[in-house]
Amino acid sequence: VHRLRGEAIDLEQAARMAAEELIAIAGDPPRLDVVLAGAGEDGHVASLFAGCGTGPRPGQDALVAAVYDSPKPPPRRLTLTMPALSGAGLVVVAALGRSKAVAVRDALGTGGCTTPLAELLRRAKASLVLIDREAARRTLKKKRDLLRCEGDLACLVKLGKAARADLVETVAEVDEELMDLFLGEQEPTVEQLKAGIRRATL
Repeated sequence: VHRLRGEAIDLEQAARMAAEELIAIAGDPPRLDVVLAGAGEDGHVASLFAGCGTGPRPGQDALVAAVYDSPKPPPRRLTLTMPALSGAGLVVVAALGRSKAVAVRDALGTGGCTTPLAELLRRAKASLVLIDREAARRTLKKKRDLLRCEGDLACLVKLGKAARADLVETVAEVDEELMDLFLGEQEPTVEQLKAGIRRATL
């Protein structure tokens, strides 16, 4: 486990040390296989909040940034930046609950949403958004490619299975246990898939 030391007195130095460690582990520029991120009701991801100075300015390539004014406690923390997150082979965003629906809907829309979640999904090489039934009720109706499934359970099930198959294949590429199941044409359980994602992100 490689922890960001957000409790450090000198956050700028801690950010530089964390960036150096990331490069030593994942290359320069670092190439993370999978990023598993949560999403906030305001569309923030990691500790990238709209209006906070956590992203690199044009021409900069910071990988880890110090945050001094987080709207959620604690105000001082460290975060991976957008270049570090969006450069992953796969970005998986977990946005569960109806409170996240608006942020997800706006991020997936075409209205020029500028939240960190929207930017991450736009910049990611490949992405998957995990939502539950409550969020889906408010989100999926806005997606053009899912509109044809309105009221059609079989259609939604088909799309869900296709998305799950894509996730399994992608994680299997970086996890030996899931790769064995994939090559053996065995369907992993939910717990096996979760464990594979955890192993791939640690």
